[in-house]
Amino acid sequence: MLTLEKNCDVYYETLLLMCETDFEMPDVLAVYERKKPANYIQINNRFDKIMAYHKLRALHDLPPDMQRKVVVYGAHIRTFEFINFLITHGLKGKEVILVAPYSKAAARERLTLNNCAVDINIEHVLKEMVEDLGVKIHDQMYLEDFEMHSDNSTLKSVKFKGLHSDAELDIDCDLFVCFEDRYLSKQNAEMLEASGLDMDSGQVLVNDQFQTSDPSVYALGKFIKHTVPPNHQYIFINPKEAVTKLMVHLGWNSEPKEIEEKFSMPVYFQAQLPMDYYIAKVITPKRYLARHLDNQYGFRMNTYQNKEFCRVRLNNLGYVEEIVVVTQKFQDFDFLKYFCGRHELLLNNLKARWYLQDIPSFVNFFQEPWVELIMNENFKKLQDYNKQLIKPVVEEVMNLSISREQRLKVMQNYANDLGITARLEEAVLLFLQEHRDDFHTDFALPQDFPNTGENREPN
Repeated sequence: MLTLEKNCDVYYETLLLMCETDFEMPDVLAVYERKKPANYIQINNRFDKIMAYHKLRALHDLPPDMQRKVVVYGAHIRTFEFINFLITHGLKGKEVILVAPYSKAAARERLTLNNCAVDINIEHVLKEMVEDLGVKIHDQMYLEDFEMHSDNSTLKSVKFKGLHSDAELDIDCDLFVCFEDRYLSKQNAEMLEASGLDMDSGQVLVNDQFQTSDPSVYALGKFIKHTVPPNHQYIFINPKEAVTKLMVHLGWNSEPKEIEEKFSMPVYFQAQLPMDYYIAKVITPKRYLARHLDNQYGFRMNTYQNKEFCRVRLNNLGYVEEIVVVTQKFQDFDFLKYFCGRHELLLNNLKARWYLQDIPSFVNFFQEPWVELIMNENFKKLQDYNKQLIKPVVEEVMNLSISREQRLKVMQNYANDLGITARLEEAVLLFLQEHRDDFHTDFALPQDFPNTGENREPN
């Protein structure tokens, strides 16, 4: 039974917990979580954005001779997106103060997991950009205390302390904007814990089917933690893929009947940055965590053309894990999702072409005619067929006690000797023949060149 605020009881057979947030109040301010200060802002949904807009308009109504101060507390891309919003809606850069906290756990998470809303290298550049706009930045400080006005409904000042020093910062503020990562509100966490669900440091414990300690309650979101940690990423994933897996576990979805435990669907993020720049980022969740290198050791390839920067990161196996675009040209880059998670060899020998300086712009490269083939809706069927062809050889070679490089050579030899290579090539030609009319770009096939020498007499 679920009891709502106004003594309304709701009976259920299955309860789904999907109450994640992106940002919540720091512990120092948590006492005001139920009734937040009037000049406090956090952005978790569209309603929060509307409220932020009207609070900013109220700030403009202050007498022009009064000094305005807006404190922004956070340190990732969405923080800088909001600073851009402030400046493009009438605030001067010198009226904005950015306080960037530091968390060892968050820093480690950035290195081990793929998250499309954070980017360490881009954030360093963004700090320099907002500084050029007049924004004052205080780095590696955390919120220590605050003071309320006499009406006890608005914040008067906030106090910060240095992470590695005794430095203190006391700022009077008209608005306090919080981007502290917290995926479950303290109120909901206390409520769930009081209900008897097993929790760990504010996270709901689930099994591999997203089932909590109560067999009738399931949970999805960034606030969950597996009781037995899996060797793959399960947060910062595509919500559609997560819900699909949950529906299969609950028996609510007949297709697909079987699902893979790991997550693979790309996640897309886009934001507007200061100085009329836009960022688009696509990632795929990590399929393996233990005994694999951090993100900083991935193979990065960059292109820059006409004020458009693009970065592609490969993992140690050659798969694309991340595509980032920073540009002043506004457009939708969601087509990049088709290329994230694929091997660079499948992407027209991406790594070799970049190394030979044959790709001046990744954005243009991913819009060339060849991409039609892998973006075709039937391409997945071709991949599944090829996988079945080569699977017996892969299983046999994987049992050999040889290095990864040797396995590749042995696998190629096996495939050639058993005729698998020829069958793979035949499958590709058949795919092109069957779906030729689906492509906008004309291309030649063997049947377009009749064998003119078929009836020719030998010399």
